[in-house]
Amino acid sequence: MSTGPDLSEFESYIGRNHQNRCKLGRSLDMLNDEEQELFQAALRATHLTTRALEKWLSKRGLRLSESTVKKHREGSCCCER
Repeated sequence: MSTGPDLSEFESYIGRNHQNRCKLGRSLDMLNDEEQELFQAALRATHLTTRALEKWLSKRGLRLSESTVKKHREGSCCCER
């Protein structure tokens, strides 16, 4: 009886935190340290809209929905669990 194909190589690319981070949380790893710090400050800035954050990410090649950004910003994504 076969247990299925060995997917361990694929699983090694996920990383240990993948299951505990939303798409935005994982995507932030693609930003350099300065951009990450700037984005974290922008998340806390209440005068900036979620749409502004989404556009900023998009200009850096990170295509995420406003909904994803909003959930992360509000702390209702899986990063906060």
